[in-house]
Amino acid sequence: MPAAALAITPWLAARRAGWGSSPWRWWLTLAQHAPWRHGARQLIGSLAVQAASVTTLYCAAYAVGAPLPWATLAIAAVPVFVFATLPVGFGGWGTREAAAVLVLAPAGTEASHAAAIAVLYGLYPIAQSALALWPMGSSAADRPPAPPTSAPHR
Repeated sequence: MPAAALAITPWLAARRAGWGSSPWRWWLTLAQHAPWRHGARQLIGSLAVQAASVTTLYCAAYAVGAPLPWATLAIAAVPVFVFATLPVGFGGWGTREAAAVLVLAPAGTEASHAAAIAVLYGLYPIAQSALALWPMGSSAADRPPAPPTSAPHR
């Protein structure tokens, strides 16, 4: 029964949306809107984010005194980032450090330096979040008074 429901749901959705009797007509409509442009923009954006993440690892490695080539960190970043997504701990803590120690050891990095690189990488977003909150002000005296919500009645 669940398999039948999964098979018929796209067809019902297509009929309800007015795409005719063919459940694949929506795909043809989508294909006419040049999806390669959207895909190319998505790919470029994703590569930019990954390059920024590897650069963050590079900065962390430089900060702990274990300067590694950017290309080495780009290769090592893949398992480090994948391990950080495992739903084992909180926010990737622990798995990211373990992966960094395992992956950076063949590159000649000491375990303490590899763990420190991963910890710094995890601390960067926390520092960025704190800096993002700073312009909001810390007390009510720093904020302008709120405008009145309604006019007084006479």
